[in-house]
Amino acid sequence: MEILHRYDSAERQHYLFRHHYAFKLKPRLLYTGDLKKREGWSEKPHRHAFCEIIFIADGSGHVIIEKEEYDVKRGDIIIYNPGVLHAEKSSESEPLEIKFMALDRLEITDLPKNHLLPPEYDFIYSAGEYADLFQEKFNQMSAEFEISDVFYVEIAESIARTLVMYILRIIDHCKENSSLFGSNKNFNLALQYINENYRNELSLETIASNCFLNKYYLSHLFTRLQGMSIGKYILSLRMSEAKRRLLNTNDSVALIGNSVGFHDTGHFCRIFKKETGLTPLQYRKHNVNQ
Repeated sequence: MEILHRYDSAERQHYLFRHHYAFKLKPRLLYTGDLKKREGWSEKPHRHAFCEIIFIADGSGHVIIEKEEYDVKRGDIIIYNPGVLHAEKSSESEPLEIKFMALDRLEITDLPKNHLLPPEYDFIYSAGEYADLFQEKFNQMSAEFEISDVFYVEIAESIARTLVMYILRIIDHCKENSSLFGSNKNFNLALQYINENYRNELSLETIASNCFLNKYYLSHLFTRLQGMSIGKYILSLRMSEAKRRLLNTNDSVALIGNSVGFHDTGHFCRIFKKETGLTPLQYRKHNVNQ
């Protein structure tokens, strides 16, 4: 779908959002809460069948994960995947203040149920510049449960999902980790091949063969990670290039259509009008006049 709007100006700006990541993220918020400061506080090691997220709001202490002890401090985020043995304890001098939440029905593509991270990833991350935001969001969730006004559960779950997005962003930006999203080598290989060859005749079979992939696997993978089918993506590239050439060159419609992969001018014109609502010549005249 082409989005029609007025041109940007100093006073008016349009921010158009693209779908970047295709994964299911509709978890149920089981609980949220906080731990007030108490010297020498500790808990017994335990496991959950769900994902638990801990935010160190203040103080310092330790977390025990699978019998290994790690230091934690203000601004740290700790992620416990299901089945991980864990516990927290405060230091004597700077007792911990903790915010926490638990999520069930968490589904992220290619990860086991309720896993926020691949098992091989680190489980402690610094919130960094987002520390104040995490504090604010956790406080908002607690406030919603205390008030228990209409839609308080839905609002709290929305806040929890927002926090998860920020956590994934933080992890994705860590240099020691490979990118969580869009890093699939097969997807990147296919995307590069399409970007370099969309002006030629392309089929799913051709792309899969040149990338040494099964065509059914490639079709599913591409749609999941790109948010659209291979055919729609190729068409979007061809339409973008055709529009650019219509506005920036005096080339004929037939030449432009052929250059972006349409060897039948009539077919090119029909597809172009279907996508934009205008014929190629109407599009050129309308936008030049604008």
